Amino acid sequence: MKRILLTNVVLTAFIIIAGATSKLDVPKAVLKEFKKHFGIQSTVRWERIDDPDTYKDLYVGHFIQNGIWSDAFFEASGQYIGIGKNITAGQLPKKLLGVQENKFKGYEVVEAYEYLPGDTESPVYGLTISNEHKMIFLKINESGNFSVLRKEKHKNQE
Repeated sequence: MKRILLTNVVLTAFIIIAGATSKLDVPKAVLKEFKKHFGIQSTVRWERIDDPDTYKDLYVGHFIQNGIWSDAFFEASGQYIGIGKNITAGQLPKKLLGVQENKFKGYEVVEAYEYLPGDTESPVYGLTISNEHKMIFLKINESGNFSVLRKEKHKNQE
């Protein structure tokens, strides 16, 4: 259950960035674990996400890996949680695009996010899809199983 909640938090992190990041005091354990997993990065911007349903303090390091901005997630204790990155709709597995096209006809992909939990090799995807009336935020696994994280009417539809 904790893993499902964490995945929801991580996938919504690409939708809503928690708070402004003025001088953030990142725990030494997080910095040490980041260095262990990714080496020394010249550009790392840290954010803290506070979600009482999963982790009190989740630290996200935004950095460039192989020319792509990535997000590494850590507990305050330094435990590595996983890594994610924005991708294009064309980079999604075809099976997942089929789910989106079949279940949500008339919607187009606005944003896609790939998240790889640290304890598995199977990615989870976050999709933001939209039509003329509303925007839907989805979580989809590699098997094509999906859940709706949130729905929003477009401002002009209220």
